[in-house]
Amino acid sequence: MGRKRVVLLLVMLAFAIALTGCSDRTIYGEVSGVKTDDQTGTFSFVLTQDGAEAITVTTDENTHIFSWLDAVTESDLRAGATEGIMVSVTGRTSTSGMAATEVQIDQLLTRNAHGLEDGTQIDVLTGLNHTMYCLADGTELLMVQNPVGPDNVYVGSVESLDDLPKEAQQKIKDYYDAQGILYDELQTLEDAYRAYSIAPDSFATYILGQDIAPTASSDEIICFLTCVTMPDGGPHLATELRLGAVFDKETGDVIPAEELFTCERDEIIANLAQLCKLDDPALQAEMEEAFKPEYVIIFPDNLEITFPQGALPEYGTSFGMGFDYSPEVLELLQPWAVPKGSGTE
Repeated sequence: MGRKRVVLLLVMLAFAIALTGCSDRTIYGEVSGVKTDDQTGTFSFVLTQDGAEAITVTTDENTHIFSWLDAVTESDLRAGATEGIMVSVTGRTSTSGMAATEVQIDQLLTRNAHGLEDGTQIDVLTGLNHTMYCLADGTELLMVQNPVGPDNVYVGSVESLDDLPKEAQQKIKDYYDAQGILYDELQTLEDAYRAYSIAPDSFATYILGQDIAPTASSDEIICFLTCVTMPDGGPHLATELRLGAVFDKETGDVIPAEELFTCERDEIIANLAQLCKLDDPALQAEMEEAFKPEYVIIFPDNLEITFPQGALPEYGTSFGMGFDYSPEVLELLQPWAVPKGSGTE
């Protein structure tokens, strides 16, 4: 009886293993050795995975193939002439390889794409929404997220660029084209490599990003925020640069933020500091000296004044003040500057 139970268990185990081998799984790696069957139009390739053996992937007429990248097409994959194509393959594995049901072209790896100041060669991995700078051993030094906005960005119930007249849309786009990218990508890469060289065990990938999004609007104005994410000199540390801008909804002309207020420019900070009961005369004086219109950010439910890191040298870090639309704050704002959704309509 005991022997029958052992045999039964072995049969069940073998059946479970067979079922596991029949289930789909997804693997990721670099394509090489593409071979095409001219008669059927199908093709196969070798997929090299990090830390795993290379595997042969076969396709058939039912394999779904698509690319997330404009620079690499299905035809490029089939031709096998483009080096560094990185794909995710879903399919069933067997002793002979993997039969693919789906192949996604995810990224493009360009080796030795950039040389650092000390001659170290850097590989570049280009994806749908980001670019990754890596060492030859795969260490990820810097990820740069693709810039976002000001068009094709939609935030809740806030009006977007698409809601404006075409002339206004173009003027706002021109403004942000002139503003450009507010970080130094290659210098940040040098900084990331230097930090990695000093403390490789505690190093975390540096991240850069710049997003532009609408934040609020009234009948006459629309407001945007540029938010830049940058590393701040340590593992997992980052800082943000936040800059506001205000535009006429009909024309797209820039409206200096000080014109939103009923008081004079040199009184804005003093009045707001009084409202938030700021008890630091030295800091207030420094803010009054450093104030710029782009430090004003308008949201539907609050007004924000943000001084980025470095704007207040004696303070050392970024500093901000936020205000609800209280009667005291509304007295400082022009009626046409009070945004929709503020609860004051």
